[in-house]
Formats: sequence, structure tokens, C-alpha cells
Amino acid sequence: MNYRVAICDDDQVAIDVLEFKMSKYKQPVKYESFLSGELLYDAHIKDKFDIILLDIQMPGKNGIEVAKMIRETDTSAVIVFTTAMDNYALEAYSVQPLDFLVKPINDQDLYSAIDRAIIQCKQAETYKKQVEQQVKSIVIEVNTKPIRLKYDDIIKFETSKRNIVVTTINEKFTYRSQLSHLESKLDENRFVRFAQHGILNLSHVESIESGQVKLDNGESIYPSRRRMRIVNEAHTMYLWAKETSDI
Repeated sequence: MNYRVAICDDDQVAIDVLEFKMSKYKQPVKYESFLSGELLYDAHIKDKFDIILLDIQMPGKNGIEVAKMIRETDTSAVIVFTTAMDNYALEAYSVQPLDFLVKPINDQDLYSAIDRAIIQCKQAETYKKQVEQQVKSIVIEVNTKPIRLKYDDIIKFETSKRNIVVTTINEKFTYRSQLSHLESKLDENRFVRFAQHGILNLSHVESIESGQVKLDNGESIYPSRRRMRIVNEAHTMYLWAKETSDI
């Protein structure tokens, strides 16, 4: 897996140095750079980074303020502060940074921090998968709070601007993510794309007829002709698998 790394510093020279060092890291990583915290935040909201190298002293919003904004919707991104001074530890404690790298940053300190950040990312992903596999569920993060949703309770996922809206049998949840990222985590035997903007739980399909998919909560969806064929085939396979195994 190529982890996504954000580099944020108001000094282009500092960015160039970190980009060069990251290009020499022992494993491939995807990195993207930003000259302000505001630009970083906007990009992170659209598509979350795994690791963030964040300068503290910047005009506009400083690094700690940007980190607090990120933590409002994301508790899993690994934040490593880069700074010319080392007296920010107490102020930054609330955003749970992995480390502080004091400029000029040497290779050993940087690579050690990235090593530990990747380990933390892997541990978080492993934990999520274990939880989900135990109860056939998925964990989403709503306003920094992890929420586990059982497959049986999920009816559909739909995009709304930069958010995903989850319709369950009891309520709806809205959180920031991308449908393509979500789709890769779901059981392909149970979930199917019914449109570019939506994923359907096949276990909640009541009937399929005349271009209409009726759901057991009373709603109906109307996929395109091509999507309807995919949904119909997936539903047939789901019913067959349900008869022969536990899904």
C-alpha cells in the first residue's frame, strides 16, 4: 500500500527539502505539498491523507490551529509537526501528534518518524478490519466518533457533496469520505453500486421489476439500464450465496 503523505510549510525551500528526502525513503509513498494550512485542510477534507508533515509557524492559521480543524473530523491521520522551535509540545498535546521534528530536519529523524507513522496506520487499519470481520460490520467516523454499523442494519450509502450519507434501518449518518474508498472495504457479495453516487445493500432489496428496485424500508431506487442489469445479477448471486452459505 502506498501511504499518502501531506507536506505543509509556508517556505518553498523547506518543502523542496522534505520532498527530496521523501523521494529517497525506503518504500514508495505518495506525497503532496501545500504552502498554507488552509490549502492542506481543504485537500484533506476532499481525500484524507494518512500522514501529515505540518509546519507550526505559518502566516494565517498556524499548524496547531490547522491540526485542530483536522481533528474535528479525523482522528486517524498521523500528524508530525515540523518546527524551528521545540516549545510547542504542551499546546499541541490536544491534537495527539506522533512527533515533533526540529528544523533543520535530518534524514534519520524524518525516516524514523515516517516508519512509526506507517506502523500506526497499519495498526489502525488492522484493528478496524478485525472489528468489522467479527460482527460483519463497518466502522465509520462521525464527528471524530467511531461508529460501528452492522451490515444487516445498513440499507444504502449515497454521496452528498463531499459527504457520504448512510441510511440504516433506524437512522441516517453523515460523514466525510469517498464512495470509492468505502466500496473497497465492503463485502462485494452483499453490496453493489446502483448508481455513480450510491451503493446498495442487497439484503434489503424487496423486489426488482420494471426498472425499479423496491427496498424493505418502503423506498424505491431507479438505476440506469446498465446499472439495473448489474444490480439484478448481483441480487441473483446474493440470493444464491445466501442459500449456500452465511453472508
